[in-house]
Amino acid sequence: MGFRRLSICVLVVVVAAGAARAQAPSGANSAPAVAQNQDPAPPTVRHQALRTLAFQLQQNEADLLAAMQQQPVDHDRVLQLQTAQGQLRDRLASLATGFDVAQVRSPKEEQYELQAEILRLVRPLVRALSKATEGPRQIQELQARAEQLTAQIEAAEQVVRGLERTRQDQQNGGVAPEVVVQLDAAHLESLEAARAPMSESVQNAVSDFVKRRGFSLLLAILAATGVVLLLRFVHRAVSRIASRGERRFPLRLFDVAFQGLAVTGAAVAVVMVFYLRGDFELLAVAIVFLIGLGWALSRTLPTLLEQIRLLLNAGAVREGERVLLDGLPYRVDALRLHSRLTNPELQGGVLRVPLKDLVGRASRRSMPDEPWFPCQQGDWVLLGNGAFGPVEVQTPDQVVVRIDGAPRTFKTTEFLAQMPSNLSRGFLLSTTFGIDYRHQEIATTTVPEQLQRALATGLSKVPGGAFATSVMVEFASASASSLDLQAVVRFSGDAAASYGYLRRGLQRILLDAATQHGLAIPFPQLTIHRA
Repeated sequence: MGFRRLSICVLVVVVAAGAARAQAPSGANSAPAVAQNQDPAPPTVRHQALRTLAFQLQQNEADLLAAMQQQPVDHDRVLQLQTAQGQLRDRLASLATGFDVAQVRSPKEEQYELQAEILRLVRPLVRALSKATEGPRQIQELQARAEQLTAQIEAAEQVVRGLERTRQDQQNGGVAPEVVVQLDAAHLESLEAARAPMSESVQNAVSDFVKRRGFSLLLAILAATGVVLLLRFVHRAVSRIASRGERRFPLRLFDVAFQGLAVTGAAVAVVMVFYLRGDFELLAVAIVFLIGLGWALSRTLPTLLEQIRLLLNAGAVREGERVLLDGLPYRVDALRLHSRLTNPELQGGVLRVPLKDLVGRASRRSMPDEPWFPCQQGDWVLLGNGAFGPVEVQTPDQVVVRIDGAPRTFKTTEFLAQMPSNLSRGFLLSTTFGIDYRHQEIATTTVPEQLQRALATGLSKVPGGAFATSVMVEFASASASSLDLQAVVRFSGDAAASYGYLRRGLQRILLDAATQHGLAIPFPQLTIHRA
């Protein structure tokens, strides 16, 4: 039964293969496939091989059945017979159909080798370079061959001359053995003398490199520098003529194109020098370096494109706008490879920033009255912790404030975190003053007027009080133990240096006024009511 099932399977495979061949397109294109699948063996041999494989498969099935019925089951034997059974079936089907059934059943994955792919990509470039440099390389090889032959000819002439002298000596009387020994010793001494010390060998190698390669390198550097300087001269001349007004998009596009042209021109100049000099070793090194440079640039292509947009003033940061850098605002004066940023309120506030540091940032238009920094050098500031003093130095890195007579240094960002108030631009002093409840009838009318007149008069005797611009005293609230009044005095920036005197002077003037007008000042009280 097993052989019959196998024969039916083989017949089905043969019929399917015949149908596939019948449906295949005929013509010249199908001829190679037919030739490939054609069995060169005679039909009798093929039929004999099919019968042999069928018999082996039947025998394998019987062995497999016996192995599976054996107790205990030998799993290794069973696995071996199953593997052999699959291989026999594949061979039988392949021989019957002319197709590799194993390959169709389990196709091999195509192996991807990175090195082979890279070589495949680079091979056309190397072939083109080899063809382009074929003539000069042949000239160089012929020159080297001619030098080698010349050296061999000179050595051969020396040998001939030596042989002629030896022959003449033999004809004149022969050469004694002692002479031969002396000649060998002299030859050894000459070899020892010819062997130079290591330092001399290194010096000779360096000298040879300078003579052969150094001059080519020097010419390549001079050529690249000359190309860059020439293009820069042209660029400056064109920019001087075209930038008399606003820097518009065409001029910016010309600047970007110039940067690329300068790099390309320098690279071409180096390659041409090595090519014309016939120095193909350095030419190969230069080409490999340029390929590596191009690969590195391709890896940073998104960042490079963003920098080009910035140079064209079409990116997120634009000239004339306001951008934050390290927590400080700056005005974008010029977008270049090294851009110029300015904060007009800071000492040394002009920065030259690489263009790549502006990638990922955004600028905005500055409002007409928007400050660039809370203060200027010499202004008096009040910090968030209550300390105040004049600003002596303010730079993008640090701010120095003289507090209580001693300079104190802050990082600029820490100084801004103190939320400083600029006293030199005007300030306001406010204080609360309480009176006893016995003055309740006049607490909202007479008392505020009396205290306000006293403040206006008394401030003239306090340092800086003459710069008061407005004085106001109003009833504020009725607290648990007192009736509170609020005194508010505004000063111009000229009174900033006297801020401490004025803050203390307000309470003193109010106390003197209360004493003068018989106003009692309360203290905390506790009242107990009995039922």
